[in-house]
Amino acid sequence: METEENKMFKALRNIQKVEPSSTLFSKIENRIKEEQSNTVSMSKLMAAGVVLIVLIASNTLLIRKELKQNRKTANQNELVEAFDIYTSNQLYND
Repeated sequence: METEENKMFKALRNIQKVEPSSTLFSKIENRIKEEQSNTVSMSKLMAAGVVLIVLIASNTLLIRKELKQNRKTANQNELVEAFDIYTSNQLYND
């Protein structure tokens, strides 16, 4: 009785070596060159990331500053209305 392993080895004995085509190596090299030219370098990605972080941080700071000024102005306007304070120095209407 033949074992499973012997059956597999019999099939493997009939395998023949295959010769690759003469242009296979150049095709592989060309494909590698194409992939390398299509990729973005790590330094460019890092630079883009830094620029993005700086833009987000500056926008956040500007928005905060604007909101703080708006709140201050709103509070002043509420006080002026509440106490009927005149902010102009004009005492008489012409």
